[in-house]
Amino acid sequence: MRLPASLIARPLALLYRAWVATIRVVEVNRAPMHEHHPVITCLWHDELFACPLMRKSLPYAALISPSGDGDFLSGVLRSYGFRIVRGSSSRGGAGALHELVSAVRDEGYGLGLTVDGPRGPRHKAKVGAIWLAAQTGRPLSPTRVFMSRTRTFASWDRFQLPLPFSTMHIVYGTPWYPDVDTTSAASMRSACRELERRLDAVTLD
Repeated sequence: MRLPASLIARPLALLYRAWVATIRVVEVNRAPMHEHHPVITCLWHDELFACPLMRKSLPYAALISPSGDGDFLSGVLRSYGFRIVRGSSSRGGAGALHELVSAVRDEGYGLGLTVDGPRGPRHKAKVGAIWLAAQTGRPLSPTRVFMSRTRTFASWDRFQLPLPFSTMHIVYGTPWYPDVDTTSAASMRSACRELERRLDAVTLD
């Protein structure tokens, strides 16, 4: 029997904090996150473990799938001060996207988005982040997470869990303001490919 998320969320958040305390976390090129705030931070779904650590002192919101797993993730993110918006491409997506637009444009929240989630294909950006950038006028920050030692799960995204006493680098790419016509499917596809290219270009070098 699956326990309710309300019972598990707090212990899971405490476990996450204890796990992170064993890891050496290094942030690279964080200054633009503050200089360009609010920023739409874009990362791959398999690197989601680092998302709670990206908020720091900035007001941040996150789009979380309305699934059981999303219930657990919401609890962890809330413990780090995130505003949670529930929705996905298949359930409540349109309403969630418009709520995010208001959060960014009217309330000054930055966003954390896994651009190939919640179901993939892996490392193929969907149009949501591009649409949000166009609607809010805010930049996208292609962000990557590099872990020295991990356990990789046999899930669609090959989710990475950093092992205790490893090092995790969070590398923020240069903020990008996409020039896109949201009424053109071709323009949106082109912007998605460009976002993928920019994510692939973010390295530790």
